Amino acid sequence: MIKVMIVDGHLLVRQGLRRVLSDCEGIGVVAEAAGGPDAMPLVRAWCDANDGPGLDVVLLDIALPGRGGLEVLKQIKAEVPALPVLMLSTYPDRQFAVRCIRAGASGCLNKGADPHDIVAAVRLTLSSVP
Repeated sequence: MIKVMIVDGHLLVRQGLRRVLSDCEGIGVVAEAAGGPDAMPLVRAWCDANDGPGLDVVLLDIALPGRGGLEVLKQIKAEVPALPVLMLSTYPDRQFAVRCIRAGASGCLNKGADPHDIVAAVRLTLSSVP
């Protein structure tokens, strides 16, 4: 099963993503966080080499309350470099996507994307991980 963590400041978005992903065979949302301070302890717990079962991918909102998604992305990549992170954004500007990719994101998705495209991106991200 593909283990997904969702980090988004909006409960409705998290619930929607959870439903879309959980309805797909072989994908399960195993953790959720509303912001960066909540996300990092979960990432550490899930990815601890000794105890954690591991995460396969993180869906991370770029516009998190308190601490921006880019900062959280950089911290995730510093602590767990192999963990794929897909950034979520409502911004149409490509500048945000370029900044995210340069910071280590595996890809960027617009929150208005078709649910099938989000699922495909999750699967594609994992198929490209060595």
